[in-house]
Amino acid sequence: MLTPPQIDKLKAHPQMGSITALTSAAIRGLLAEGSFQLSLLDEQNPVEIQSPEYHAERLMVCYNPLLAEERKCKREVLLAATEKALTRIVTAGFWPRDRSQN
Repeated sequence: MLTPPQIDKLKAHPQMGSITALTSAAIRGLLAEGSFQLSLLDEQNPVEIQSPEYHAERLMVCYNPLLAEERKCKREVLLAATEKALTRIVTAGFWPRDRSQN
């Protein structure tokens, strides 16, 4: 993974190029600032976008169905584990079954 200082070093050599990936947080930031909408993405073709935050860079975005499936599975595992833990809490009497009793 390239860090911003490493990327700056690469920029000092215009004959060299690089391909980097944004973090999930950076992608959420681009979505929040309105640089692109998820509806632009499909499962086959990348889309080029622009952002003031990355003004000197060419940004390409695409949908990754494999990553989406992996994240879906992870979410389901985490939700099941949370439900199991909450059930134990309720069963142990640490949480009222009916919150309207409070």
